[in-house]
Amino acid sequence: MQYSYDNSSGNLRNPNNPPKRVLFGPQTTDEMGELWIQAAPRSRAEFNLLTEAYNEKELRKVVVVSEYKLKLDPRNVSAHLQLGKRSSRRVDSGSA
Repeated sequence: MQYSYDNSSGNLRNPNNPPKRVLFGPQTTDEMGELWIQAAPRSRAEFNLLTEAYNEKELRKVVVVSEYKLKLDPRNVSAHLQLGKRSSRRVDSGSA
């Protein structure tokens, strides 16, 4: 899947005047293009495997986004908090 956004001044629906760069994120002012796929596992073992893989993917996504935000602003409290939450979750699950 490929998403493209028009954040230029030529887009009449662009809420930012002057236009500004918008990044992926969970806020309504962020770009949130995502593709969702529904999977139906055939067994409990497949369900557990799918759940584990999904949770690991979500952890990696939060880490990547938080690290990027910290490159832009090393004092970003929210990004530090997200990384801390993810680090403690990995330690709790025994996969540190």
